[in-house]
Amino acid sequence: MSQALPFVCGPASLIQALNWRGSSISNDLGNQIRIWRTANTVFMGKGLPGCDSTGLARAAEQHGVFMRVIRLHKDFSFTKTVASRTAKAVIRLVEDENLRHLRSAGRFLLADTAAEAARQLSDARPMLILCNMRAYSHSNEYHWLCVRRSDRGVEIYDPFAGQYEIAIERRFFDDLRSMPLEDFLGRHWRHLIDFVC
Repeated sequence: MSQALPFVCGPASLIQALNWRGSSISNDLGNQIRIWRTANTVFMGKGLPGCDSTGLARAAEQHGVFMRVIRLHKDFSFTKTVASRTAKAVIRLVEDENLRHLRSAGRFLLADTAAEAARQLSDARPMLILCNMRAYSHSNEYHWLCVRRSDRGVEIYDPFAGQYEIAIERRFFDDLRSMPLEDFLGRHWRHLIDFVC
């Protein structure tokens, strides 16, 4: 199933990743909202908040899966999506608490080069990818995808597929399917934010 609401791409992608790992969780509105309640940042942009990587990793724990976060840009925070000081403080509080939890468990890593990120992700199957939609559209919003690499190739689960009201550029997705991971990371580095795997 696709994401049921505009702000649950992260939960829908996490459910897909858990199912690709062997779980049998229905990717429906109820489960997407349950994960969203655990993983959201409280505020984001002008609408309802989405989920950050650390929140999704913590939500996976509730399903017995301990995922790690690989961040490509050390200064990234959803605080830049809001103007209010109060909203920024709340987002920072949520992000910091989740970061402390994952760091204490050794499950938060920074990768500052494509080679380092590719090394950290070499055994990641499946993985969630947080990207800026500018990678393939004119939107400046963030979006979660789920990707599984195997000997059979690359499968991409885009929970928003078929719902885009704007034209999307296929090159990002084609590159993800066809390029070695390090080359893909190098080409699209500025649009990629976090991986959860």
